[in-house]
Amino acid sequence: MQKIASLTLIFLFLSCGAGHPNAKELCDCYTVAHKTFDENEGSIVMDSCEQLLKENLSKLENSPLELKLFIETINKCR
Repeated sequence: MQKIASLTLIFLFLSCGAGHPNAKELCDCYTVAHKTFDENEGSIVMDSCEQLLKENLSKLENSPLELKLFIETINKCR
């Protein structure tokens, strides 16, 4: 079981390594949210991640190519 968790974390790290630079922080946020076992605390972290996502989408809305790369990178991390 521990090996599966380790492999999952390595996969998440590698899949988020390449891509849009603003996605790194968000990928890390999702990783923390998924590691949080307490339901209430996990919800708080996930809310923070979603707020960060909205902020990034807003910043990139005028740059279609960057926005596409950002979304692709985030989808790999989710």
